[in-house]
Amino acid sequence: MTDLLAHMKKIILIIATFLSIGYVMADNGKNAKILLDAQKQIYIDAHEVTVEDYLVYLNQLDKINKSFYNAALPDESVCEELYDTKNIFVPEYFDRPIIGLTLEQIKAYCLWRTDYNHSKKTSKKTTVDYSYQLPTLSQLQMAYEQSDKSRGKLLGPVDVTAKKITGIADNINEVTADGYIVVGASPYTLKTVPYRETTEVGFRCVMVPIQQ
Repeated sequence: MTDLLAHMKKIILIIATFLSIGYVMADNGKNAKILLDAQKQIYIDAHEVTVEDYLVYLNQLDKINKSFYNAALPDESVCEELYDTKNIFVPEYFDRPIIGLTLEQIKAYCLWRTDYNHSKKTSKKTTVDYSYQLPTLSQLQMAYEQSDKSRGKLLGPVDVTAKKITGIADNINEVTADGYIVVGASPYTLKTVPYRETTEVGFRCVMVPIQQ
């Protein structure tokens, strides 16, 4: 699995080339970006990265390098345990949080997403470039304080049309960049445990401006 992250920088150069000629699928763009920190211009995904979001990434890897596609696949045993199926890449599960990923696989996805959106930014000549990263615990806490706290269904579908932050400490445990897993919340504070090697987690991304 180490090879996946180690070689992603090479692969994203290939992805960027294919993007320039229109070969790679477009990002489905369903995860709204919500302003989290106005001063620092940091945004966060409205909801967890979904199965459909992750499938876009897998489809691109599949067209470029089959071994990296295989290395990026989620743990089928976790999918079967939590979703009652080994194959979650069917429409029935498209709006569910992606699960079954190691921390290394999640970081590789963030790296790809950064480069993909850098390519779109370059083509559109926008002024700000962003890095997609896992949120820190403090960023996720800030997002929770701003979020819609209405209760949803555990491991249920996310609202892909949401224009506000949803699902934190409600749908799936989420991993942070600084070594925590969010497992719940009191009315005002997230409850966490130290990160352990597990694939029974979901995640969302923050968008952090890249210093020019």
